[in-house]
Amino acid sequence: MGKDLCVQSTSSMSPSSLSYSVQKPRSPESNFLAEGTAAVHGLRRALAELLASVDADPSEPQEVSRRFKLDKTLTWRISRMIREEDAWEAVGHIPGRPSIRSLVQKLESSGAPAQNAEAVRQAMESFERFVARHSGDRETFEIMVGAGDRPSASKRMEMFRKQGFLANSAAWGIQARLQIGFTIMAPSAEPGMIDMASINGLVDLRRLRANIPWAVANAHAWEDAATEIDARPEPLDGGGVNGVPLIPEFCTQPLPSTRIKSSPLGSKRFEIIDGGLGYTGATTVVIGWKWARTASIYGSRPDDTGEHGVHLWTPVEHMIHDLVVHKSLGFAMNPTASIYSDLPGGPRYPFEGSDVGRMNMPDEVVSLGASPPSMTTVEYPRYRELVDYAFARTGWNPNDFHAFRHRVRYPTIPTIALLRHPLLPPIAVEGGSAA
Repeated sequence: MGKDLCVQSTSSMSPSSLSYSVQKPRSPESNFLAEGTAAVHGLRRALAELLASVDADPSEPQEVSRRFKLDKTLTWRISRMIREEDAWEAVGHIPGRPSIRSLVQKLESSGAPAQNAEAVRQAMESFERFVARHSGDRETFEIMVGAGDRPSASKRMEMFRKQGFLANSAAWGIQARLQIGFTIMAPSAEPGMIDMASINGLVDLRRLRANIPWAVANAHAWEDAATEIDARPEPLDGGGVNGVPLIPEFCTQPLPSTRIKSSPLGSKRFEIIDGGLGYTGATTVVIGWKWARTASIYGSRPDDTGEHGVHLWTPVEHMIHDLVVHKSLGFAMNPTASIYSDLPGGPRYPFEGSDVGRMNMPDEVVSLGASPPSMTTVEYPRYRELVDYAFARTGWNPNDFHAFRHRVRYPTIPTIALLRHPLLPPIAVEGGSAA
């Protein structure tokens, strides 16, 4: 049921000459891609033939602009579109209907044959029918095209995320230039366990409305998709400030007022509760904590992973998420990055699994080297100093570590950014059970 039966005939109509094949119906995505490719290439071909009919070279957009008194931006876009063989890369250069109309009129009045001009009009109408059928309008179509994995799609998605950053800044009345988060993993004194230190911060946090309370970070851990546990962190700076693990040396002075909010599941949310407006009231808030015997290096199942997350709740221009791994922990030396939805209505990670809620955002992980890793960043000149501070407070030698970085501009909120690595396979203990 629900499948098409295709009958293919050879030269004879005898029963033995008939072959049958069962084909699955096309998915909505494949229909979209096939129709879109045809519509874009049809428009490219019609425009190329129109220019050829008046001996205009699409590889010389400035000359076309001068000769036919056309807008330079228009001729540049037409040139890029015609020369781009990938239909979905060409999409971003397709002008609107008024610009196409202007082009056709100018070239037709300069001697282009009527049939070539009409072919462009028909091809543009075909493209616009495709957009209307699948997307409704060009703006929504640009979003749909931006969901792919091509370079132009990545640029489009960053543009949309920037628009989201501005919209969220206006809606929530707050924004920051940079969110940082890094975790250091080291072998514990207890065999088979891991110690960790984590630092999170918001750099140049700016209120667009006065005295808005805002969460800086959230401390919690999970064992699996159904169980969340209290990680019992200790402030990296000793006692912290009023129970909040602030690192005053890296915070704006005077220190902002802070408080702790606890959830029924045992997690802790650290909030700042006052501050001025705009750049004159900008605040940098950095907190840090450490855990002893945080987790086992062994999974309870063969496919278990270690995961290190940063909650993205604040509209920020840049996010930098680093994982710093002791060289002895070889299983964690090839981390991968992903970002998941953190919307309260779900799906929420990790409770509903790793196959749902993943966001379309950059996931490249870059090695920062080792012995020691190079962790400087132009967005926060004191970042290297902050890393050195973390090593000094833990007593670990930075020459024993390798670092990895995941970076995103204008990350969507609310989400959680994860750096994930395998764990060692379960070990057998007496009686045959797994540790």
